[in-house]
Amino acid sequence: MKILFIFLLFAVNLYSQSYLIKELKGNIWVTSRVEITNSAQTNEEPENNKEKEPIKVNNTIITSEEIDRMGYQNAQEVLANQPGFVNKGNYMGNETVDPAGANADNIKIYVNNVLMNTAKGNADAGVDLIRIPANLIESIEIKGNSVYITTKTPLEDILLVLLSYGSYNSVRPSILFSKNIDKKQTFTFTADSYYSDGNYHYDFINQWGDRIEGNFHDNRQLIMNFSTDYKYLFDNKDYIKAFVNISFNNSAAQYEIPPIMETKSWFNFTTLISSISYNGFSEILDYNINLSYLFDSFVDKPYFQNGKFVSDYKSHAVSLNGSLSRMDEFLPNIITFYNKLTPEYRYDILTEEKGAIYTNYSTNPQRHSVSIKYEPQLSFGYWDDNNPIFTLLPDIKYEFMSDILNGYKNRNYLAYNAAFNLNFYKGYGLYFSYSHDYTAPTFNDLYYGTIGNINLKSEDYNQILTKLTLEPITNLKIEGSYSYTIYSNKIIWHGNPTNVDKAQSHIVSTSVGYEIPFLTYNRIKTKVGYSYQLGFMGENKSPKIGLPKDVVSVLLGYDFISENNILTSLSFNIHYIYSTNRPITDYEPIKYSDDFHDFNISFYSIWFKHLIISAHFKNIFNKTPILSTYSVAKPFTWDIELGYNF
Repeated sequence: MKILFIFLLFAVNLYSQSYLIKELKGNIWVTSRVEITNSAQTNEEPENNKEKEPIKVNNTIITSEEIDRMGYQNAQEVLANQPGFVNKGNYMGNETVDPAGANADNIKIYVNNVLMNTAKGNADAGVDLIRIPANLIESIEIKGNSVYITTKTPLEDILLVLLSYGSYNSVRPSILFSKNIDKKQTFTFTADSYYSDGNYHYDFINQWGDRIEGNFHDNRQLIMNFSTDYKYLFDNKDYIKAFVNISFNNSAAQYEIPPIMETKSWFNFTTLISSISYNGFSEILDYNINLSYLFDSFVDKPYFQNGKFVSDYKSHAVSLNGSLSRMDEFLPNIITFYNKLTPEYRYDILTEEKGAIYTNYSTNPQRHSVSIKYEPQLSFGYWDDNNPIFTLLPDIKYEFMSDILNGYKNRNYLAYNAAFNLNFYKGYGLYFSYSHDYTAPTFNDLYYGTIGNINLKSEDYNQILTKLTLEPITNLKIEGSYSYTIYSNKIIWHGNPTNVDKAQSHIVSTSVGYEIPFLTYNRIKTKVGYSYQLGFMGENKSPKIGLPKDVVSVLLGYDFISENNILTSLSFNIHYIYSTNRPITDYEPIKYSDDFHDFNISFYSIWFKHLIISAHFKNIFNKTPILSTYSVAKPFTWDIELGYNF
């Protein structure tokens, strides 16, 4: 297998630099050409006279390189360490995150533009993010209360096999295979598995303010994930893309945390995502048609009584959507107008195994949803071909829902965003927006047993967001943002689910990142971030459990690529996060955890151009929390990884 080397160049152009970098693809090194500009990092080859494109400024993008530098193993670890998110930990077998003023169910998770959230509500806890491994992720984009995960499609033919072993008998084999069959077809396959007995030692302060110490027993977890991606390119540059992902999670937890908290539970989760799309391009319109199917199974205590399970729910969702887009340049480099229209139809149905010990639905709930979203962008003036000076970028979405369960329940929802972006110089940008969004009640909220409430309203949120970006010199990026969010009509289960709660959050986030290329094939990468976070829940403004007020993060990375054939490449990364104490109760008197020091070291290397050796040392100070209704410090863990690039 040919490994592509691209040599480090000190560019004369102040705003662009190409250099050799080994991108980390899910703990696997893959070489590719990277173009660094003041606006983006991309794997694509530079194009001359590239047509103007819509801008993306109202989002946060975490690349695969960042994910691996920081040692994250899955999507849950990535999001839990972003400003404004709370590590909810393990809840009913799921590992999820909460927004600062909301719940995991309020976050909409998309994988390759397929919505993962089911109408039932995913195991009552949001989408299980631990089943989306870093090996699969090319990027994660956070936009409002939506998270968009894009999977990998390497540019070069590659076959990489890895096996890691670590503390608590953790074993993680993985495979990445990608093949350009000809100039028109590309096939990619990834497989990732993880097992750990999870018998951690715990030492923490509980809700009553007492320090508790002991050991978990039989806290095992088995996760498997398989993914395939196929792309066929036509002569006119249109293409068909098909994607299938299957994941499985078997979680067990049988431990007792004094004085009373006891857990004896185990769960099976199975999820299938599949989609096929046609993407077309013409002088009049660009268009996309996508058909997707989602299957999600949740089995509670599979062998609880005489080989019977407590409950078994299966959610099915079929979606057909498309998009029409067009970019018009009314006056060259002065006025452009971009329009995008996205209609969608989705059908959800929940089935329940009637042979289970407990059943909670008399019939199968069904939901029909029709929506249409309009996203225009009007830009005035350009610093260059791709950097407009001023842009208006509003959007609006209307959705109609009709549920079928003992009659029709029809609902209408509206989401919108009013925003502008000002680039007062190349690399200097100011973004401001006001947005409104919603989360529809789930089948659990509306129809569960005899306590569901069919009169529930949607959970709504309104947000003000402003973001400042400064890139004064090559490879130096300074960002700052502030968001104020009000959540209303929050659904709380007190006997029956009702819209009685509200919440608000203030999130201030800043970061400074700088890359220093030096000598031959050497680079230092640094990033320092600080966030100030406040979350208040309910009329009494109780603190958000698990949300620290102050968080400081520091990343220091060093890359080296050798000219000899022994040590091909090396990357050494230190990632440290300090967070102040966080509330672990939401009633008086408020109890707080200790401060947390999350110190991680990651080491990656390639030897003899093919042999991969890496290591991770995480939670070295033993202060990384897993939070639900209590705070548990996850212990120091390590793993050693060996692999080969064939």
